[in-house]
Amino acid sequence: DTDCCHESFTAQTAVALLRSSEGGIRIVTPSASPESRPGFISATVHKKSKSTKVGLGMQWKNGALRVSHIVPFSPLCDSPIRVGDKILSINSAACTNSAKEAFDLITNSIGTVTVVVQVEDGDPSLVAAMVTKPFPESLVGLILRPGAGASYVRKVNPDGLAVNSLLNAGDRIVSINNQDCSMMAVEDVLHAIRSAEDKVTIVAKTESTTGVVVSVSAS
Repeated sequence: DTDCCHESFTAQTAVALLRSSEGGIRIVTPSASPESRPGFISATVHKKSKSTKVGLGMQWKNGALRVSHIVPFSPLCDSPIRVGDKILSINSAACTNSAKEAFDLITNSIGTVTVVVQVEDGDPSLVAAMVTKPFPESLVGLILRPGAGASYVRKVNPDGLAVNSLLNAGDRIVSINNQDCSMMAVEDVLHAIRSAEDKVTIVAKTESTTGVVVSVSAS
């Protein structure tokens, strides 16, 4: 019974995390060693009521809010998030204050909760985005395009499950649920996404030098 420790805020802020576009595609999975994990991860889970637990333990450590534990069999237990990851935002609200504030933000959320973390020793050119489908037929909301023998994100649908994820237009799809998609046709990538009945974890590489932008509101 956790979701311990956590946040809230106002005022508009944007934290730009620059990432290099150099280097080839490197396949990683959420279970890979720490040095090969994506540098940034978002996980979106469903929360039916205020009493629903997402299973995230948090504590203030080494100057930042970090994941202290993840409850087994909880909504976040199969996400790429790991103990020790630095929590950047919850539902676009920056986590720069106490764990209690972040906990309150999760508790008061109904519908979906999106947690964004930084893997400080991860690959800063890669992002992972996990979304949970309330129904097998639910749409993740990615529009893809082909290019250079791979599949790229053309648009993130504002009505889709991935709208609050770290995926952006221009990102190159690397893997879907640990399946190498780095040279896969658009139709096959979309099939892999649609075939996932519960959770979909997409690893992507940002080709742009602008990198990841995490938008948050502070209060």
